[in-house]
Amino acid sequence: MRTTLALVLALSALAAWAGTSSPMPEIVVEAVDLGGASALSIRSDLRGVEVWMDYVRRGTTPLDIGGLSPGGRTITLRKDGYHDNVIHITLAPDTRTTITAGLALVTGYLQVRTATPGAFVDVAGAEYAQGVIELPVGLHRVTLRSFGYVDREFDVFIVEGVPASIEADLEPAPFDAGEFKLSATTFNPRNSGMQGSVRLSFRVTAPGAASIAVRAPDGTVVARFEMGPFDRWEQSAVWGGRTEGGVPVPDGRYRIVARVLPLPNRERLREEYGFEADVLVDSSVVIVPRGLFGALPGALLAPDAFPTPDDRIALSMGGAARAPAGGQTMALATICAGLSLAGALDLGLGVDAGIVEGTGALFGGARLAVVDRAPLALAVALEGRLGASDASNPSFARLSLPLGIGTPFANVILSPDIALYWEDGLGLRAGAGASATLTGYLFGAALSVRVRTTDLLSGLGFDPVWTAAAELRFLPPGLPLSLRAFGGIEAGAATVGWFAGAVLAGEL
Repeated sequence: MRTTLALVLALSALAAWAGTSSPMPEIVVEAVDLGGASALSIRSDLRGVEVWMDYVRRGTTPLDIGGLSPGGRTITLRKDGYHDNVIHITLAPDTRTTITAGLALVTGYLQVRTATPGAFVDVAGAEYAQGVIELPVGLHRVTLRSFGYVDREFDVFIVEGVPASIEADLEPAPFDAGEFKLSATTFNPRNSGMQGSVRLSFRVTAPGAASIAVRAPDGTVVARFEMGPFDRWEQSAVWGGRTEGGVPVPDGRYRIVARVLPLPNRERLREEYGFEADVLVDSSVVIVPRGLFGALPGALLAPDAFPTPDDRIALSMGGAARAPAGGQTMALATICAGLSLAGALDLGLGVDAGIVEGTGALFGGARLAVVDRAPLALAVALEGRLGASDASNPSFARLSLPLGIGTPFANVILSPDIALYWEDGLGLRAGAGASATLTGYLFGAALSVRVRTTDLLSGLGFDPVWTAAAELRFLPPGLPLSLRAFGGIEAGAATVGWFAGAVLAGEL
């Protein structure tokens, strides 16, 4: 029987715990038959921690030691830059004791004083307000920064018990602007998510202002932005492909012209900074809320036949509850990553983690667009799943040919497939998924169904269980996110199961 106790109650012979600066260890004692001996396991939140037992080095964490004589032991955990953690313990016969302990950093203090307004301290990318800062012992590159001023760097060696100090002011920085870039060269202002706008970003060193104009192919200004005075280094402006009255502009090539100036009486490297670049507004670039068929684009029960319109990387996370026909209710968490190349290839890989043992699985797939001649589309999809290999969680490798007709806004897809299944033995099954999707740029909905045959190696027949699902999809404007909620039923000859869940995805 396994028993987890607090430190005082876990070990009747615990004498003391040394080193008040180290975190309190967690101790777990398990009764096992070791022929009267004892066993000890040492774990730490840091790797490579030296383990000394009775002042003899025994190795580094994680470490397991068996065949120990019962009695008192002194365990010392040691790592450069950290305080030793010393634990006195008494081992009982026929027990395995697991100690999980952390180490506290050896630190010192740095005091920073400056009269420069808005100044802060940067140490290895971490920002601190001026004043007293606690840092690990050792050499540190310390940068004193404030917008509109020239950075100053200091190399400071922190020693335990010996405070260090820096007292310095910053010199005003001359105005400079650069690193101009656009987030996209082609977009559709009707799209949602991040695909319906273009962002101009640049960097400045001191207070100033900017004027940005968007010019149509005939030279007229369709949108204008005024920025400033600047109070930070990074600057950006977003144009949503619309006029100042909020109307989407016609397709065509538009020029973004930026003029950046320092504030009056400010030292500058140049009198004026300018940037110009073209963007293409193209209404044929249609991005709509989409779903996932396993790890591939599509409805819940049928892969998509239409190619992805742009390059994108997606990471999705979600959860679901499922009660299969004739089975027990279970909960699953899913994480999935995908890569799409515009008009060509989609790749995906994911994992299900089930609360009930044996319900999780690893899955993945690839989809290649073969035909894209509106209103028809054809693709080849290969996918696989590695699970517990039983009837409720089979492993399989499946090849399908999704055929679609319609547009990204309204389409119907039929996807016949053939698959090798491992569910208490090897089997060969045919099947088909079908879906109907109706969507806009912001919201979408899909219905899908799936059927399959029995094992073709034993004769042709149809599995009595069929599945139907409904999905609602949402792609918020201006955010690299999408949300999908779904639910459905699994109906058999005499039983009915159900499933429901939600998925949040980030797309770039």
